[in-house]
Amino acid sequence: MNIKLTLLLSFFLMSLQAQRTVGLFENDSLAFNGYTLWTPNNSTYLIDNCGHLIKEWQSAFRPGLSVYLLENGHLLRTGGLSGAFNGAGRGGIIEEFNWEGERIWHYEVASSEFHQHHDIEPMPNGNILVIAWEKKNSAEAREAGSSRNVAYWPEVIFELEKLPDNEAKVVWEWHAWDHLIQDHDSTEANFGVVKDHPELFNINYRQPSGGSNGDWLHFNGIFYDEVRDEIILSARNFNEIYIIDHSTSTEEAAGHTGGQHGKGGDILYRWGNPEAYGRGTLEHRKLFGQHDARIIEAGHFYQNQISIFNNGAGRPGSNFSSIEVIEPPIDDSGYYQLGQDSIYGPDQPSWQYTAPVPTDFYSNNMAGVHALPNNNFLICEANKGKFFEVSLDGGVVWTYQNPATNSGPIPQGTVLTAVNTPSVFRATRYAPDYPGLSDKDLTPGPPIELDPLPSECMIFGEQTSAISEAVTYDFDLKVSHDNNGIHIWQLKQKLLTIELMDFSGRAIQKKISRDSYTNLNTLNLVSGIYILHVTDGSSMQTFSQKIFIGQ
Repeated sequence: MNIKLTLLLSFFLMSLQAQRTVGLFENDSLAFNGYTLWTPNNSTYLIDNCGHLIKEWQSAFRPGLSVYLLENGHLLRTGGLSGAFNGAGRGGIIEEFNWEGERIWHYEVASSEFHQHHDIEPMPNGNILVIAWEKKNSAEAREAGSSRNVAYWPEVIFELEKLPDNEAKVVWEWHAWDHLIQDHDSTEANFGVVKDHPELFNINYRQPSGGSNGDWLHFNGIFYDEVRDEIILSARNFNEIYIIDHSTSTEEAAGHTGGQHGKGGDILYRWGNPEAYGRGTLEHRKLFGQHDARIIEAGHFYQNQISIFNNGAGRPGSNFSSIEVIEPPIDDSGYYQLGQDSIYGPDQPSWQYTAPVPTDFYSNNMAGVHALPNNNFLICEANKGKFFEVSLDGGVVWTYQNPATNSGPIPQGTVLTAVNTPSVFRATRYAPDYPGLSDKDLTPGPPIELDPLPSECMIFGEQTSAISEAVTYDFDLKVSHDNNGIHIWQLKQKLLTIELMDFSGRAIQKKISRDSYTNLNTLNLVSGIYILHVTDGSSMQTFSQKIFIGQ
């Protein structure tokens, strides 16, 4: 049964007090229960599904642009630094904070030669993959076959190993400049037929406009595929995503041989715009200024496929955004295959989301999508600062409006306009059993917005995944529930009356017990909201909890 959080009381109070414009709008029982992380300003917020603040971290820097909660409970965040590069998405400093908010490590990637921007990616080995611009002047560009006398900022990927005393060491690197093709200057070594080399970047495709900004490819996202030891990249200006090999050495990554695929640092797979490699036109394009390409984790209906936020900027007909899930064509040996038309497939996504009125859902830049364990997708409509979760049938089951501008939280009821709407680069949701949340204080605080309205929101399902993390109450009671039933522990063998009632008040089960552990079997119950009452026979204190039981 689909139980909607309609917020009836809140909506009634809105008519008396103020219109709800920020914070939580909807938390359906079909939403994935967890904790959502984002950084709209110097603050980074972690909230529960009811929009209550769980944790806040403070930095001296604005976002630059991504943020991650690590498995050790630390926060890894990028910050913006001024410098020799002034492109959109500029970062420059990477910071690590512990759960208590203390900055324990930082490192700058901001010099006259290189500058971090947009995204980083924490790796399982503790290293960090970093996207950065590197500077090539117009003379260097000419030598590489550019048809225009302009400077370029091609992309570089650094893998950093964190060291003590705020130091880091580059242990692997990859440069787009090592993988160029051009058909302009036959005297250069990289001269060739562009369409014969889809593994290379055409230096004369969508060249920089000149002046002080040499941003060329404009990488805006990076993801590490641990299973295949590959890196997924998103290039907004080329309207493509790429996969490159990470199993190479740095020397091999600079060339065209080596690594598990035998292609060095060349492009293994690309999708979205075959025009970029001379094998298509606008009618073949699939992506329009996309962001956030990442592998969908095991357990999801579309596991091991790639989810992409397709911004839709410049889409023929009208601008609207969509979510694309694609399955790259891989043969039995694990190699990416070109289609019969010599264009990398697939021709159509495995799954796509658009709004019922497509133009209602649109973010010109930034944005992200996160596949969730319950087969839903968490979407960040960045320009609007709006987060919402959709199911595979396209239904919206959770909606939240970021209430924090560059200056901090704003009051509930503030009318949002094109000027004051608080945009957000990306949002990520972490499951209650995520290792980084283990043994942490997840007590909900107030909503982030100022002057919040009353809310009857409830958390559906587990807030914690381990018995040791269940909530402790005044009379030494612990309660947890899962698919196998409701579990009740007491530290003292008091006489307890345990009752489970449906939401209409009808008694479903009743037990009287002195046992240290009692189980209520819920396997045959209809999905819905139930009320658990546990009464201590000596003090007559009663503990009550709403519990959602799903099938």
